[in-house]
This record gives sequence, structure tokens and C-alpha cells, in this order.
Amino acid sequence: MTSRDTILASLRQNRPPAPEAVRPPSDYGITYPDKQARLAEALLPAGGELIPCSRAELAERVRAAWPEAKKIFAPSLPELHNVPMPEAGIDPKIYDNLDLCLIEGRFAVAENAAVWIPHEDGKHRSAPFLATNLALIVPDGQILDNMHQAMARIAASPLPEAGAFIAGPSKTADIEQCLVIGAHGPCMMRLFLVK
Repeated sequence: MTSRDTILASLRQNRPPAPEAVRPPSDYGITYPDKQARLAEALLPAGGELIPCSRAELAERVRAAWPEAKKIFAPSLPELHNVPMPEAGIDPKIYDNLDLCLIEGRFAVAENAAVWIPHEDGKHRSAPFLATNLALIVPDGQILDNMHQAMARIAASPLPEAGAFIAGPSKTADIEQCLVIGAHGPCMMRLFLVK
């Protein structure tokens, strides 16, 4: 066990209890009659695209979206996955120059196109941020109206070691107040809504 592992184990063991989550009323926030349409609309200005498909056609649709992708991190689609999965001593450099990272999200938020990506073991949490292209999978029917509902859903289940909301490819507006998509991190994102 390295000194890093010893320190992290000590921190985990001595972690104070989580504070009680503040839960808003269930009718709080914006709701949408057609969540899927609102999600597709919210993805566009964020630099993303919504693609509904079945689980059986997912690999084919991903391949059609990125035919030139060679280095692919897709643990849930073994037919596409070709990047080593480290067991211990994770070095994020294995994700350098990833052409595509395809990971599964738990749910999407129609309000702002954010997708909740939990990382239960924390091993591969850098992959979606180092890839050139990002593909997220969300089960059909797992679209929430707003972030209040999203936070209530997260609070109601055991918290993962790490997690992130991802809402499109990387964006920055630092340069002359002009929005640039893909300046760092993924240049393109597609969200596959899988039936």
C-alpha cells in the first residue's frame, strides 16, 4: 500500500457523517410536458445532440456517428471498447488521445441537458474529460424536469465515490466574451437515449 493509499484510507475511515440533504418540495421548479423534446432543445446550444435508439442498434449508431474513431473507451459496449482497463495504480494518461469515450449516465435533466455520471469506483472518472469526443447513454424514461429533482434523486440513493454532471462538450467564453466549444476536453458530445 502506497502512502497515498494509506492517507486516502484514513480520510475515508474518518469522514464525518454527511449533512442532512435539503429536499425541495416535489412541485418546485420548472416542468416540461415533453421532456425528451426539451432535452434535445437544451442540448443544441450546449454543443450536443440527442439520438434516440434501441440498445440493439447502439453500437451501430455510435460507429456511424464517429466512423474515424480508433481509440475508444466504451466498457458497456465490448464490441467497440479497445482501451486497457487498469485494475490498480490508475494512471489517467492511458486516456490521453482518446478518440471517443462512451459512458452510461443514470439520468438526464431536461432543463439544462445535464447528465448525471456516477463513478462508483472512481477509476475511470478522467476518461470523459480527456476524450476528443464524448458519447453518453441514458435509459429512455430517465429524463427529469429540473435540477431540484436531480438533486433529490441523488440524495435518495447511496453516494458514489465521485460523480459529475456533464452538459455537452467543454465550453469557455474567456476569449473576448465569445463562446468557444471544445477548447479543452471533448469537442463534440452526443447523448444516446436508449430504449
